[in-house]
Order: sequence, then C-alpha cells, then structure tokens
Amino acid sequence: MDLEGGTGCPYDSVSVFDDRWTNPEEQVDKFCGNMTTSPPHSVTTSNQATIQFVTDSSVQRTGFKAAVLFSVGPNQGCGGELTVSGSGQQTLRSPDTDGDGGYEDDLDCRWLLRGDEGRVLRFTVHQPFNVEVNGSSSAACPYDYLEVRDGLSPAAPLVDRYCGTQLPPAITASSSRLYVRFYSDREIHRSGFTATVTNVDSVCGRTTLAATETVQILQSPGHPAQYPANLLCVWTIAATRYQTVQLHLTALQIAGGPGCARDRLTVERIDQHPAQYRQDGTYSHYWGWVGDTYCGTTVPATIYSPGGSVRVQFTSDSTDQMTGFRLEYSLAPCNRTYTAAYGTIGSAWESTGTSSRTCHMLIQAPEGSVITANLFRIETTYSNAANSCDRLHLQLLDGNSRSSPQLNQACESLYTPISVVSSGNHLLLRVTASQTYKLFANYFVSDVGAQCGGNVPRHVHDSDQPRLPGQLLQGVGVAGGLSPCRRHTSSGCTSQAPWTLAREWAAATRPTCPCSRWARLERGPS
Repeated sequence: MDLEGGTGCPYDSVSVFDDRWTNPEEQVDKFCGNMTTSPPHSVTTSNQATIQFVTDSSVQRTGFKAAVLFSVGPNQGCGGELTVSGSGQQTLRSPDTDGDGGYEDDLDCRWLLRGDEGRVLRFTVHQPFNVEVNGSSSAACPYDYLEVRDGLSPAAPLVDRYCGTQLPPAITASSSRLYVRFYSDREIHRSGFTATVTNVDSVCGRTTLAATETVQILQSPGHPAQYPANLLCVWTIAATRYQTVQLHLTALQIAGGPGCARDRLTVERIDQHPAQYRQDGTYSHYWGWVGDTYCGTTVPATIYSPGGSVRVQFTSDSTDQMTGFRLEYSLAPCNRTYTAAYGTIGSAWESTGTSSRTCHMLIQAPEGSVITANLFRIETTYSNAANSCDRLHLQLLDGNSRSSPQLNQACESLYTPISVVSSGNHLLLRVTASQTYKLFANYFVSDVGAQCGGNVPRHVHDSDQPRLPGQLLQGVGVAGGLSPCRRHTSSGCTSQAPWTLAREWAAATRPTCPCSRWARLERGPS
C-alpha cells in the first residue's frame, strides 16, 4: 500500500467499516502513507464490511491491493466486548471450532474488557499454554501470539506479547479496562491458551492526581518497603496545557536490569495527538514530550514538562523487588534556579487577555564552568508578522540578571532550535509575555570550555523507544547546540575533533585533553 500520507489521512485513504454503510461510527480503521514493506490489516466485528477508497486531486501514488479472509468471530468465541461484574469472571480461550485440539487458521480475535469502576482487571493465563514460537526464541512472536494492552484500544500501552510454552505472568491492569488480542497465521497450530479475567482492588492508590502549587508525594506501593511483584501502576498527574509540572525524585531503588527490561519507572507528558498506525504494523500513541525511563539507584535531575498532564508508569516483574521510588510533584514556579549539571527547562502560561508576566529561569554552574543551552521550541497563539517583541520576549542572557549581555532572543513561535553558550557560570532565560505560550529547552554544564564535554540531555520523540539515564558519550551533536570540539595543544587550538558516541564512563582514566573529555548523556525530547 502506497497512498499520499498526512496526520489523520486527510488526502488519500483506505477506510474499513463494519456492515454495509460508511457510517463514521462504524469505521474500524483508516490507512494512508507508504506501508508497502509491512501492510496493515483490519478486522471487522460482523460478517459484512465496506472498504472505501478516497483520493483528492493532488498527489497520486501506486495505490493499494487487499486480500479478504473469512474467519470465526465473536459468535464463535473470537473477540468481542465483555463486561466483568462484581466477583464474577470472564473466560477467554483460543477458538477450536473443529475440536481437533488446536486453534484455527487466520485468527485475529480482539477482546475489549470492562470491569467495575474503582477497581482494576486481573488477567490470568492458565496451564497449558502453547502458542507457535519462532524457533527456540519467543522474543519476537512473529507468527502466532497473545497480546495484552493496558486500555481499551490497539493504541493503548502494550503490556507484552506472548508465545511458546512458558506461562505468562498474571497481569494486573492499571484500570478497569483491558485489550486482549490473539492472532494466528495459517501454518503451525498449537493447543493455544485459556485465561480468566477478574476484578481486584488496586494497590496503586488513586490513579488521577492534580498538580497544584503545593508539593505532593507519589511513591511506589509499600515504599519504603519492597514493592509487589507483577505490578503495573499508571498515574496521571493532571495539569492544563499551559501549566508546567515539575517532578523531583527523592528516592530510587528499582531492580531494572540491563536496559531497564525488568522493573522500571517511566515519566512522559500526555498530549492529545491521535494514535498513528506505523508502517511496521504497530500503533504509536504520541505523548508529545517524551520523558525518561528510570531504574537502578541513581536519582536524576528534576524533571520539568513543557506544559500539560504527565503520565507516570511503574512496572515490576516476578523476580527481584526493591524499595521502589518516592517522587515529589507540583506546578513549577514561574521563577526557578537550576543547579544540576544538566537538565530540561519547560515553561508555559495561559494569558487571560489582560495580564502579563515575567519569568526568570536561572542556570547556576560551579565557578570555572560554562553552560550550553538549546532552545528547541516555542509555541504561541499569536502570529507575529511584524517580528515585534511586544507580546512575547524570550531573552537568553549571559549572566544572572536582566542587565546581563543578551546572547540571543525569540519573539514568536520557534521551530528551528537556538543554541547559546555562556561566557561564565550563569545563564538566564528571561520570558516576558502577555500572550499564551509554551517553550522547551535543555542545557548542560562543562568545565572544559564552550561546547566541550559536560552532561548532555538528548530529546527523543518516539514513545516506544526507551529513554535510559546514564547512557554515555564522548561529545554528542544536539540540534543546533554543539559544534566540533577544538583540540588543544601546547601551542593552542590547532585542529578540530568531531563529537563521537561512547558506551562507558571512564572517569578514572579519561584523557587529560579537555576536548576529549567524556560526557554523560541523559535522554529526554530532541
């Protein structure tokens, strides 16, 4: 499939509807873009479907080709909407309509499960469990699989996919909603699975929290005692689109293992962008600014969102447990001081139409250091055709006061990054606004000269890619932020050395050449 693309598929598209009509309420899927290498597929809930192909008068592509397969549906126990009430349960199993002991060909069973409000759903798979596996490894599950998502749609956060013969762990959802999918191809068939779904009380406490100017506490269940096994807690810290939330971890002991693959704490901002169907056949729910995934015992710098609610997720498996985390959250004050060696800077404000405000965000580094700041984005509600700074004026000042020399400025929406380097150990971001705005920046401190070494936050706009603290580099290029590092010799700077990635922290053995110094990378938005 190769169609003209665009967010929401506004130009050319292929849509699938349940039944015989193109009723928007019966739309199952809508596709566009180039998905030739991994074509999408769609499943209806009835025995009739309508496929609609729409094009406009502009760009033309090669189009699409589709195959239609008929398989069992909800009436044969394959998918459907189910409700779990009180102490009752629902049973899900892989369909075996012919009674031969194996599940059927070409299954795509999708169950939408709803439980009691105020409780959470628990999904338990029972022995025997046997789903076709890729050789001896179940890592990818490319053929047949059982999939569980924490929500009611294929765009909800993925808990995991399972295949092979190892029994999946019991799964406790973060809410009273679950999405379960069982998929099979037309090759090898096994005995499949049987699972039950029940209501249980949540150990996560309240899952919707409101950020206010008062500092509040969020912590893992049982903290400072060990957290439970097989845990999935999701909290929403609510704020308006133009309020900045700050989160400060005061304790962190999470048994994550390599890549935080076991237990982990994930922080990300919630945005209102729709879910997108990726070319690899998966859904991506875009959360806007992507925060970080944390494990281990190293407490990170304070986290600032660039505006809007924040989603905090804590996951544990069935192996080792530790004491977990303790997090303080609140609305960020207008004026603040940053003293960490690296960090993110978010600021947002909604104007009432008659008011204005000025905010000072001061970065304060040790004596002898310099600061590199990267301003990534400013969003405003007013188009500034005259390039006047009357409604919004962001100044990047080389010092700690409003009278310090100005390094750069911005007076309207910004989509091309701006980078500045201080001459000393202070850098001030001063924002004066009478209109609604949001901005996002990051910074790092170096004691070896401008743009050489230091702690570099990198920002990644992919909610499915883990963001692990403590990845390391020997320099790094941040958009608009870093130039090649000059290599110093006894006679001065004579050559240029590029910034190169590294994988280890060699503090004890790092080179004495300041431009070769090692730097620690913290991932965050880019």
